[in-house]
Amino acid sequence: MGAVGRGGYEARVRELLEHSDPIFSMMIEAMLDVRRAIFEGYERLHKVLLQVVQHDAVLSSFDDRTWRRSRCGHFVQSRCR
Repeated sequence: MGAVGRGGYEARVRELLEHSDPIFSMMIEAMLDVRRAIFEGYERLHKVLLQVVQHDAVLSSFDDRTWRRSRCGHFVQSRCR
C-alpha cells in the first residue's frame, strides 16, 4: 500500500481495489464508508468540545497546558514548552 496520510488513505485503497474481486471491493467500500462516518462524527464532537471548553471557566483555565496519556493509560497534564 505504501505510506499515505489520513487524507489520502481512502483514495489509495480505492485505487488498489480497481482490479480486485467485486465482492471484496464491496466489503472494503462499506468499511471505508464507516471509517469516513467515524472521522466526521469525531470532528463534529471535537468542535463541540472546543466550544464547551471555551465557555467553561474551569476548563478554559487549562489553556496553557496540554493533556497526554501516561504510561498507565490515565490522562495527565503537562506544561507546554
